[in-house]
Amino acid sequence: MVIFHKQDVIEAIKDSLLEVDNDKALNYSKLYKNVNEKLKLFRNKPRVRLSTRYFDFEIDFLLKEGLILRRIDDTSKNKIKPVYFALTRRAKKQHQFDVLGISQEKQNRLKLYRLLFFYQENRHIRRISKEKLDEILQEKDLVIESHGHTVGTNFTQTIYKPVEYTQIQKIEVSGVGPREKTEVYYYYRFLAFSEHEIMEYLEKSNNDRFVDSIDFRKEELEEQFRKAFNNLRQQHLIKVVKDIFGKIRFIISDDTVRDLIGKNWTIHEYRLTILHHKMNYLEELNNTERQWLEQKFGKEEADRMISSANLKRQSVSREDKKVASNEMEDNIEYIERLKKQVTEKYGKVIEEYGFLTDLA
Repeated sequence: MVIFHKQDVIEAIKDSLLEVDNDKALNYSKLYKNVNEKLKLFRNKPRVRLSTRYFDFEIDFLLKEGLILRRIDDTSKNKIKPVYFALTRRAKKQHQFDVLGISQEKQNRLKLYRLLFFYQENRHIRRISKEKLDEILQEKDLVIESHGHTVGTNFTQTIYKPVEYTQIQKIEVSGVGPREKTEVYYYYRFLAFSEHEIMEYLEKSNNDRFVDSIDFRKEELEEQFRKAFNNLRQQHLIKVVKDIFGKIRFIISDDTVRDLIGKNWTIHEYRLTILHHKMNYLEELNNTERQWLEQKFGKEEADRMISSANLKRQSVSREDKKVASNEMEDNIEYIERLKKQVTEKYGKVIEEYGFLTDLA
């Protein structure tokens, strides 16, 4: 008779449920099969099999502990209705904090997890030609998520719903140059990241606040990064996706954290609108604002935007300046309201992970 340790069975059940997507569940037979496969690997005995009685006992234990959910499919036409299981949110959080613990190895995982958050909410968007965009999209339709134009200004922005973890936006700037042309620019940003991008960002980052919080030991940077990245992947805190270019990338698995990233990115977009009004209608950006613009777009694109704004500012009327100034004040007030909403809704998540944000 083969005796299984209780903790081995529990971990096999939790691991099996962690491997499915957030919104999916496993039926009884599939979960039972997966657990047995994991126990065989653990014992290195291919013929070992856990009894259904012992399996049911541990399932009942996890249900009573509030770590798994049990759902009967009442819509099924089968005589015996199928039963599905999934981890509770509490169990997922427990797993995450078991992974993101206090040992040096776990500290590195936590540092990298924070790095991914910081990178995603601050990453710059990239410019793309209309021809290249059409080639990539092929027959995929873009669906408008938001569209905004500031009355009395020359700036119109259209943001489209993400396509394969890639968000696209169109910016139209009217009245450019002596002939007052309308220029149209397309940009995209990845909602997912690659291992190479994160490693490169870690090596090149010169943001003092970021480095103080995230820094790995310099002499072991790459080794620590690779190990921490693989651990996050193995522990299901990040997962593999494919972007619009067909490239393999990763996203943070936790929907709530991804939502928080999206909200913070929106705040950054409103700050960008404020900078746009300032440099196009009022005055030059200061060094801090220019650096922020370079962080969002890259130096080359930021220089182009600033050069275009300097040209635009030469022909701005007093009325246009007044409209832009009022719009800036409205956006500043809106950002403060949005920051308050985000803090109220996601404050616990920010505190739990120790994420760095600009919500204060």
